[in-house]
Amino acid sequence: MHEVKIKVKSIEKIKKQLKKIGAEFVEEQKEIDTYFNQVKGNVLKIREGGKGDMLFKINTEGKTFTEETEDISDTEETKKKLTKLYGIRCIIKKKRYFYIYKNLDVSIDCVKDIGCFLVIEGDNPEKLLEILGYSKNDIIPKSFCEIFLEK
Repeated sequence: MHEVKIKVKSIEKIKKQLKKIGAEFVEEQKEIDTYFNQVKGNVLKIREGGKGDMLFKINTEGKTFTEETEDISDTEETKKKLTKLYGIRCIIKKKRYFYIYKNLDVSIDCVKDIGCFLVIEGDNPEKLLEILGYSKNDIIPKSFCEIFLEK
């Protein structure tokens, strides 16, 4: 599975475009992502909120991402362990609007202090970008933490 991300100026415009092409709105969630220090190209984070707390291990491949996820039950203990091992790089707070379009998971992520982004996950997410009028040049090949730290 691959993920692509682009910055959007208007979430209302994207919501209308998604509705127009038949994407199904699923839900809205608030989440907090705690990123831990890693070597360049790797992301290790804990996500709290949504459908339960999860540990994410992400590797970048050019302008797309691959990720492994694992449910965690003792979030505070896991966070303490990873903080001791790696240190915290940043904490990201966001509100997410989830959609399903064909075989793709789509979200509009509004991230505190850095803006709103369209995130598409699945096989060939670039195809949906084209349908919505974006190109591969619009893809941001960085984690939200990297974007946050650059501001």
